[in-house]
Amino acid sequence: MVPTLPTPAAYSQLHPTQRTRHTAREHHPFSNPAPTSPPTTRLLLLKPGGRTIYFGPLGPQQSTLIAYLEGVEGVPRYEPLMNPANYMLEVTAPAAEKQLGVDFGELWAASKEAQ
Repeated sequence: MVPTLPTPAAYSQLHPTQRTRHTAREHHPFSNPAPTSPPTTRLLLLKPGGRTIYFGPLGPQQSTLIAYLEGVEGVPRYEPLMNPANYMLEVTAPAAEKQLGVDFGELWAASKEAQ
């Protein structure tokens, strides 16, 4: 049995003291995978309080997630030697939000990726 990600709405039902920064990966093995088709890997990235920062595919070498984050004005560019997980957490941290003057939850809700 393959675990599935809870919906972002499920996190909003938690009491605020239960909400923490969560990340989750979901793998969908194919019944008959082709050698050129890797499993779909998705990420649910939540900010403190449970609001979604990103929910979708990571892409090859996390390129889809990185492109989304780099599309936010002021977010530093990803460097090839960086760890993608560290990059994601550093650029979306509450301190980074404050410095950039953005709310990643609002940016996600208004993004074309969230629609």
